[in-house]
Amino acid sequence: MQSGLSGFKLVPPPPKLFGRFAAAGADQTIPTPTARAAAARVQQTADQRRARARRGAEVIWESIRFARDHENPWEELPFLGCWLHDHGAYAGEEADYYCERYLEGNRKQPKWTDDRVAWWLGTQAKDQAYFRGVPPPDLADAVALAWRTQEDQAHGIEGVIPEALARRLAAEALDAGILEGGVRLVNLPADDACKFIEEHHSALPYCNRRGLMFALGAVVPNADGDPMLVAVATAGSPTGAWKSRGCSQHGTLELTRVAAIGGLKTRDRKGRVRPLGASSKLTARMLDLLPESGREGERGCRFVTYSLDSEQGTTYLALAAKGLRPVAYNKGKPPTGARAKAGPRSLGHVNKIVWEAGPAARPPRWELVPRAQRPGAERAFQQYLQRSAA
Repeated sequence: MQSGLSGFKLVPPPPKLFGRFAAAGADQTIPTPTARAAAARVQQTADQRRARARRGAEVIWESIRFARDHENPWEELPFLGCWLHDHGAYAGEEADYYCERYLEGNRKQPKWTDDRVAWWLGTQAKDQAYFRGVPPPDLADAVALAWRTQEDQAHGIEGVIPEALARRLAAEALDAGILEGGVRLVNLPADDACKFIEEHHSALPYCNRRGLMFALGAVVPNADGDPMLVAVATAGSPTGAWKSRGCSQHGTLELTRVAAIGGLKTRDRKGRVRPLGASSKLTARMLDLLPESGREGERGCRFVTYSLDSEQGTTYLALAAKGLRPVAYNKGKPPTGARAKAGPRSLGHVNKIVWEAGPAARPPRWELVPRAQRPGAERAFQQYLQRSAA
């Protein structure tokens, strides 16, 4: 399949960044979800909704696999490739190839409509009404994730998401994402995530795609009710030299970037204005994915990330209750080799604090964090240990 790529000009990623997200400004107060939206989400019980979403994800997965295995008899893959582009759900070079081939062979008006996608999936599931009821962006998220994961598996791409975990994430996309305190967490195309990081990461506005497994975004409604992207996190297999310490590289998940628009606030149920906390919510989600993120048949056993010693580490301290703790202090060294050639793209010369979580994480060293923040973090971590031992 890859050999066919050379004869075609690849379609570039969607030119409009965050096509389905509105622009977000700093110092903005995010409105709380409306009563109508809340009522719509509780029409079914959570268990019923999630069960339907799991069945829907299985249909999407098997439908794409069927089209691949049967040499694309009805041109679903070219059609789906273009439809994914229309929704900003960039799914990789293979989607580019199929969409370009479709456009070259069809001079008429394209017909990759939301209704056609719902019909195609509905004929497989005999449940067309369900797919018609899923908002197109959520359906595009699920289809793009299934497509990209199958493509990565077929081509042996580094950092491929384990299939069982990808199916679960596709189901969550159909279930309108994961709601965390009014913030919706969604899967993002790597291009969109990298563009956001380049614009909003304070210390290292460069995207490291090597070993990338997860690109998640935090989405909230603006004053007009339109979704806007306010934070992004990426994670994957470690990219540098790694000492196992009871957990190999295949069982380690490294949080590589967290970027957010600063100054955003929301109101709690009592009407009090609070920080939105989107970065902590994204990091917490990555922690939840650790057990299923292992590669080469291993189970995820260590979560690792870094903060500069000049930073407060608020995002990570807020997650002491989930087992995240500071474990080491790495002194900066003049970069050598490939890192030296990277220039400003490398922060090897900067002192960093190492944070870990998971079964193989090292003991905490609370003296590495600001004195004023230690008592609360230590209490939260002790509560985590008690829950884990229970």
